Amino acid sequence: MPTPLNKTRDPDVRYLIAAAESVAQYLHPGMLVVLESTTYPGTTEELVLPILQGAGTGDRGSGIPQSPVPNP
Repeated sequence: MPTPLNKTRDPDVRYLIAAAESVAQYLHPGMLVVLESTTYPGTTEELVLPILQGAGTGDRGSGIPQSPVPNP
């Protein structure tokens, strides 16, 4: 998903957070989630992983594979 910029030209991660919250509702142990986004480094660990871990899957040791999208 593309990450738009807000008025101050900072990444607007509202859509990414909303997507993570939506996916978190359907998580179960052993499920794989891949983040593919143009957002800044650290987004996975700082924003997405805490949301998915809060889903209560009981699998807090898992990471999230990433598929970075080139930003033209």
